[in-house]
Amino acid sequence: MSSSFCGIIIASSSSFVLFAMMIFTRGRRRSDANGVDTFFTYENNENVKEAPPASLSNANAVFTDQRGSYLRFAPEGGKNDDADLYVNVVFSKRDSKRSGDVHKCWQVNYIAFGKVLLTTLKKPLVAGGTGERTIEYGKDDVIRIPPHVPHLYEFKEDTIFTEKWEHDDGSPCEFKAWLYTPFRERIDAASLVRT
Repeated sequence: MSSSFCGIIIASSSSFVLFAMMIFTRGRRRSDANGVDTFFTYENNENVKEAPPASLSNANAVFTDQRGSYLRFAPEGGKNDDADLYVNVVFSKRDSKRSGDVHKCWQVNYIAFGKVLLTTLKKPLVAGGTGERTIEYGKDDVIRIPPHVPHLYEFKEDTIFTEKWEHDDGSPCEFKAWLYTPFRERIDAASLVRT
């Protein structure tokens, strides 16, 4: 994907991004928390290792690799309880894979176009996560991945989706990821190289 295509996403999808941000601020489901500690660490799990720092830490940052591209959209001055408001807009090519990681907060994705298989553990790592399940999602689906649940996306079509992280109460959560080795190893390492 060329960077000019990313520019098209910005120019032609600003209303889509704003629409997606509105979706994320209305009608949120709340988790029952299941006693999950959001400060839980994965230090004693041999399948989990800390991910490198996020590469999209600046407002309106972008990167591309063989799988597609990421664009962070952060409106100037956008804040909610002193947390920066932003949404990632992601383009993923057919047959590519993403994630293979786990987060301390809810991950919320809105599928604008395309089709994806999402594989997760059946239980969060804090509950002794075992077994896998795979569900197919498509256009206009909203995916909510609970905290501490490793996940892997496999794109069955070229797909555009949004991505954000939030606390149980729906407030923005700072992005932090840990790599879940059994899922991360399924992603071709060459596809992760930035172009």
